[in-house]
Amino acid sequence: MKRLLLLFSVFMLTSCSRGSGNDDVEPVVDPVYGSNLGILHFQSFKEEATGNEYFTPSVFYLWKTENRDLDPTKDTAKLISGKIFDKKSNTYVSADFASYKEAYFTEKIPAGKYFVYTNLGDQIPRYAWSTTTIEIKYKQDLNLQKIWTTDTKALMNNPW
Repeated sequence: MKRLLLLFSVFMLTSCSRGSGNDDVEPVVDPVYGSNLGILHFQSFKEEATGNEYFTPSVFYLWKTENRDLDPTKDTAKLISGKIFDKKSNTYVSADFASYKEAYFTEKIPAGKYFVYTNLGDQIPRYAWSTTTIEIKYKQDLNLQKIWTTDTKALMNNPW
């Protein structure tokens, strides 16, 4: 009986796993949104008498605004090329996301607050531009539409 008890004890000691069993478990990451992503759906339209039609801007930029004080008026030539002045760091910062010549796109973007800039480039009305701010939240699908109105003027802001 003692041998049987000893054998059973040895068997139990060697067959039991060490620790809680959760040591090797990886945290679950959402297959679509990862650990900190939202999805931005952007569409650009031109206002027409017959309705809105897709209209392709030359550029679309996003800059994170957290811990920054962005100044889009400091140097508009740099803004068109994807750089914006940050008053806090006293430097120009590159866009965190850029899209070129797309009337619509869907993109996974890290959650956060962003400054948006879009510009028509050499299309008529030439170099008309528009800005806004957005917040993308974790696991959020954000639909952002820009409608370029019929009164859009060259080199002028067309409010969002």
